[in-house]
Amino acid sequence: MRSVCAIIVFLGAAIAPADDGQRRRELAGDLLDALEMKATLAASMEMMKTMMTSQVQQMQKQLPAAAARGPRAKAIHERMMARTMDLVTEELAWERMRESYIEVYAETLTAEEMEGLIVFFRSPVGRSYVQKQPELMQRAAAVTQKATAGMVPKIMALQAEVMKEVRDGATPEERTAPPDAADREAEPAHAEAE
Repeated sequence: MRSVCAIIVFLGAAIAPADDGQRRRELAGDLLDALEMKATLAASMEMMKTMMTSQVQQMQKQLPAAAARGPRAKAIHERMMARTMDLVTEELAWERMRESYIEVYAETLTAEEMEGLIVFFRSPVGRSYVQKQPELMQRAAAVTQKATAGMVPKIMALQAEVMKEVRDGATPEERTAPPDAADREAEPAHAEAE
């Protein structure tokens, strides 16, 4: 009798997590639907295209060499950017990503949390939030882009400094610093070895 009870308890424990995992996956799918994740990701991709194009244009304005290359180089670069974005859009398409998102949500959130979120996002306030989320993302991205626009010249200067460092084989600090104590100690040891 004890062994029968033990088997029932064991089977119950083994089946329950599987049922819970499946339930969480179903809830994750429902939550993603309530979040209109497919549309949200599509809007994100469009926003990313716009931001990348704008950032590249800003960087090109900062590079005298890019401006000097002329319209042919600009056209080639624009085609490369368009092809890159097409590739990213294809690889990150909702149809390819949905199962991965379900897995992430199911592993991260409990069934109770997802149930609560589904109720919220299906409520009038939740629906309003979901519908306004693309605008929120776009406006937040514009704020971020504005904040980072001033970094472009600084990044370009840093890049030029690093490229010079690579060409010269030493950092500006290393070129102007007096010999290090470790270098002075190494010199006599080198002389003694000769």
